Amino acid sequence: MREAAIDQLENGLPAAVLPHHAAAVLRQRLDSLVRTNSVRPAGSKTIGGVTAPFGAGKSTCVTNWAYAFYRNGIAAVADPVYPQWEPEAGLTARLVPVVYLSLISAAGRKELNAQILTFLGYPGEGTTRVTTGRVATALRRHGVQVLIVDDVHMLRLTEKSSREVLDSLKTLNAELGFVHGTVLLVGPTPESSPVFDDPQIRARLRLFDIDPFEITSVDGRREWQEFLKDCERLLAKYLPNITPGVLSSQQSTFIWFRCQGFIGDAATLLSGALVSALRRGGRSITREDLIGVPLSARADDAQAEIERRGRRKST
Repeated sequence: MREAAIDQLENGLPAAVLPHHAAAVLRQRLDSLVRTNSVRPAGSKTIGGVTAPFGAGKSTCVTNWAYAFYRNGIAAVADPVYPQWEPEAGLTARLVPVVYLSLISAAGRKELNAQILTFLGYPGEGTTRVTTGRVATALRRHGVQVLIVDDVHMLRLTEKSSREVLDSLKTLNAELGFVHGTVLLVGPTPESSPVFDDPQIRARLRLFDIDPFEITSVDGRREWQEFLKDCERLLAKYLPNITPGVLSSQQSTFIWFRCQGFIGDAATLLSGALVSALRRGGRSITREDLIGVPLSARADDAQAEIERRGRRKST
């Protein structure tokens, strides 16, 4: 019975969202951006851009925010399973406050249109001219307020099709602007996402960064330890006798050493260490529990590099 309960916990823990202060700040800023765009005069609005290194949790943060925004958007609808509204007298349509796309490599305007139409339940076939008009109609008909385009680093601005996508994004911003909606672009650091350097995009762009935790400064170490304190409170639900400060004080540097402050690897590490402690019947999480959790290749590579630099300094 006990092992079965631990197995169930192990399967469910990956769905847990760690109490990440940067994510909370991002949610507030995105709420503010969307709220401001909703009351500004019709036309092209401010475009949001969320950037972070690979593995820092940007897509997870944006997705969690989008779920909450969607739920708020359909709160007044009688049937939340198939939310509907009347965009105009005599016309009933599905209410879709949020559209989420993951950009495909070297996509042109036609492919981007097809992705939006497919998301909204329409066929994506047709000429670019036809699908562009269909997208504009669909955005208004379904009450789209936020269009999220993830993986914008897939754009290659030297390719004609990618230039078409940039032009299409500007058109979509204008179309959504007439219904007071917002375009949100998500990608890695601006250096890896040339879309953020496009002059017309930058003219309306507001960037929000999510950086991994760092422990080289006093403020950075404090934020890291506060994050781990919050994680201790979360893990105490499953390990009630966990030693206070075992993560935030005793093991804080070693935990950072293993995951380098990346939220995704931190979540994997802490949930894995918790399961390890439970399986061995421990009352708290030990360094051995933390050592035994496999992490991403990125985390392993960075850990190895830190170890190499340490050895060079000691010789």
